[in-house]
Amino acid sequence: MSAQALLSVNDLRVSFDTRLGEVHAVNGVNFEVRQGEILGVVGESGCGKSATLRAIVGLTQTPGRIDSGEVRFQDRDLLAMPPRELRRTRGRDIGFISQSPFGALNPILSIERQFANIIRAHRKESRKQCRAEALQALASVGIAGPERVLDGYAHELSGGMAQRVVIAMAMIHNPLLLLADEPTTALDVTVQRQILDLITGLIKEDNRSMLLVTHDLSVVAQYCTRVMVMYAGKPVEIGSVREVFKNPKHPYTKALLDAVPKADGEIKGLSGSLPDLINYPVGCPYVSRCKFASDVCLERMPAMTQESGTRAVACHHQLVSSEVA
Repeated sequence: MSAQALLSVNDLRVSFDTRLGEVHAVNGVNFEVRQGEILGVVGESGCGKSATLRAIVGLTQTPGRIDSGEVRFQDRDLLAMPPRELRRTRGRDIGFISQSPFGALNPILSIERQFANIIRAHRKESRKQCRAEALQALASVGIAGPERVLDGYAHELSGGMAQRVVIAMAMIHNPLLLLADEPTTALDVTVQRQILDLITGLIKEDNRSMLLVTHDLSVVAQYCTRVMVMYAGKPVEIGSVREVFKNPKHPYTKALLDAVPKADGEIKGLSGSLPDLINYPVGCPYVSRCKFASDVCLERMPAMTQESGTRAVACHHQLVSSEVA
């Protein structure tokens, strides 16, 4: 772990048992989240983004399992922690925002009761104090009339309002690190931007860090410090948003950027599909979709090579500027 790293993930591997065989969802993930930065994680559906995020904080559920790896947070290995200690760390020091706010909220408990449960899981507070903290948290995420929301239930909230409540719950203990798993997927475009402005504002306000999973490259361009591109459960390129988007080195990164709709209406769709994650390829998993592929790509998995202090790429045939253009 570097001196700046708040979170360091090393050789993380996650698989899922299915009727057809073992799905290798996460296949040797290595990265760091530094103090005060927002790291965006992008890639197609099925690339292992959410599986990686959930494994970090022990939320992998059966039939999934963590096969190996190390996740160091403040120099403690989260994967080696006893379950009780991990739950304390997850709620107090690491916040989590899931894709579906209604999936995160309990439909039969009032919002006030849910806040109280979260607060009392880590601190002994009176009901009055819990309510006061919850009201303050709801106000901090831009909810007008927090008393009404606190006394109500999840089904009475709009999607945007529910996500604000979930954010307030995730931030109630002032975590150092926030994990956000596509937090605006179910919301309309206008509300998406409001929510992302809110989350990133809270992060930057106190120099916190965030790991943001998204499929939207424009979100990464606007809000993130660095970006990690994942393919078939592996990072293929990591670097600052500016350098990766301006000069992608991996063919898959370039394909993702080319697929973003342009002002002139041109769209270059991604050809091909992800490899079989049950019979995981020996060589580069992108080989069947890559026009630069050669025999070495079929025979040997490319290692993640550090190009500079901020840039790393896993490719036998890295793109040069002329190919990118």
